[in-house]
Amino acid sequence: MKRALICSLLLLFPMCGCGQRTVVAPVDKTRIKLQSISGAYMAATLKADKAPAKAEDLLPFLGDESTSEEQKRQTFRSDNDGEEFVIAWGVDFRKQGADGLSRDVIFVYEKKGKRSQRYVLKLPSDIFVIPDDVFQKSQFPKGNEPSP
Repeated sequence: MKRALICSLLLLFPMCGCGQRTVVAPVDKTRIKLQSISGAYMAATLKADKAPAKAEDLLPFLGDESTSEEQKRQTFRSDNDGEEFVIAWGVDFRKQGADGLSRDVIFVYEKKGKRSQRYVLKLPSDIFVIPDDVFQKSQFPKGNEPSP
């Protein structure tokens, strides 16, 4: 009887999650900032019925009442390269498919990135890390192509 109980407990032991280690990945601040920019850009576009023209147009949509203007402005700076993100202002995500805009168009990106790759934000909210050689061959909104 005692032996059967021990065997039953040993069989159940792996199923209870005991002994499993949970790995917590570090928070990627640059990705979070791009997500915030994407959400603010979409909200600002919908509210004004036109795409934002400058950073100030996004500030009301970043953070909450307790977020200072300085904290909101820090959203525009990459934690990877310390530079401000390059944002193609005036791009209306609602016109995707028109005016040559597709899901492959990069409208926000890190100026330099690091280790020969950079974060990019494609319409309307897809975030990727891509190598510099892929970045150089990517599509950008007309008039917003990066300089070589």
